[in-house]
Amino acid sequence: MLGVGEIIAIIGVVIAAASAAYAGVAQSDAADFQSKVARNNAKASEYQAQDAAARGEIERDNLRRKIAATIGTGRANWGASGVQLGSGSPLNWELETAVAGEQDLAMSRDNTAMEQWGFRNQRNNYLAQSGLYRAQSESYAISGGIDSSSSLLSGASQLDRRYGWWSRQPSNT
Repeated sequence: MLGVGEIIAIIGVVIAAASAAYAGVAQSDAADFQSKVARNNAKASEYQAQDAAARGEIERDNLRRKIAATIGTGRANWGASGVQLGSGSPLNWELETAVAGEQDLAMSRDNTAMEQWGFRNQRNNYLAQSGLYRAQSESYAISGGIDSSSSLLSGASQLDRRYGWWSRQPSNT
């Protein structure tokens, strides 16, 4: 029959093992949660990239209308003053306006591309972070099991040294 000291020692070993297992599970769950947060952040970054593309298209459509309106207004003014359109100063002005408009459109495309790149780069960083958290989650789960097993074995060894349960020689009777 076990004495009170032996029972308390066994309970201590079991609690230490359970605590190690629980700590591994808690760390694993926390890392898993962080992985999910990072994945959600990646989705948000992708949505931002798509939104940037849509806003860029709207901006370029507005620029095209503005360029066309400017050229149309210029033609109307040149025509109202009796200047022949399609040659000389009116033509030069129209071409310069069109070139400046194309430069604005190119700048808008570049800005949109850079904004999308930034959001997609951020998305990729979040996905990498998610993968790291997933690996940590698995590692914590494994280390919790190892730590728990180690606590049990260490505790059993200490109990054997103290009470000699497993190192006793079998009796001949």
